[in-house]
Amino acid sequence: MKYKVEAQYTAYSQWDIDFDLEESYNWYIKYDTLEVQHKEDGEWVSYASNAQGECDYKRPEKVYQAELDEDGDADEWNEVEE
Repeated sequence: MKYKVEAQYTAYSQWDIDFDLEESYNWYIKYDTLEVQHKEDGEWVSYASNAQGECDYKRPEKVYQAELDEDGDADEWNEVEE
């Protein structure tokens, strides 16, 4: 039998902003850029992150394993504990 193992890591980004995000009309984060529409008919404003988290790959947050079928596909991923 062959298996596939997948490790999950997390890196954080930060933005220093001078407004309450929850008071904005709409917002989202994509490609490490905070996009904000402050008012309903307002323009979208882009904010680049000012601090990107480092991912040192020392310890994954989660590890998953799946048994591969004869085609090499993983059907069911299960979390494994260290």
